[in-house]
Amino acid sequence: EAELDKATKIKVLVGSILFGISAVPRTCLASLRQATATKPDIVLLANLPVFLVGLFHFIWILRRLAHNMRRCKELHQEESLKIFSRLLITLCICMLSSAGVMVGQ
Repeated sequence: EAELDKATKIKVLVGSILFGISAVPRTCLASLRQATATKPDIVLLANLPVFLVGLFHFIWILRRLAHNMRRCKELHQEESLKIFSRLLITLCICMLSSAGVMVGQ
């Protein structure tokens, strides 16, 4: 199989760094919630960057997955299409469950 090109590796690295940076306020607030009572609005604001970056990543992955699925249809690769379809279902279930956990926190 072909390796990822340099541009894709850089995009993944930048996306990971952005997610890590966006998670800092949420993590700091989560560690302080035991000692101090924080308002719900502050909790939502601390979670907002994580949600937005996660949503961006989700859309980015879905677009790439849709491109791969269209390519498989064009080339009549039914087995690969089946794998991508299952991956899409798994990805959506994981995203919905993580959104539910985030709301629950």
